[in-house]
Amino acid sequence: MFIVELLNQGKRLSYVLLQYLQERARQLAATRITLQARENAVNFYRRNGYEMIEKIYPLFGSFPHYLMARQL
Repeated sequence: MFIVELLNQGKRLSYVLLQYLQERARQLAATRITLQARENAVNFYRRNGYEMIEKIYPLFGSFPHYLMARQL
């Protein structure tokens, strides 16, 4: 899990971190990444090639999250 603090958002840090994690996953022979995203991050992951699988309610149903995945 990674979270970029609000004051650092909009500086492409999330994009750089995601690219690094995807490359590292490829180096480890992963072929797919699956993640949970909060609603405000769904468009970010979609722009980076992730598809929504389903809406889920982790943590005792507190905040909706979305299960998303991407082939590497």
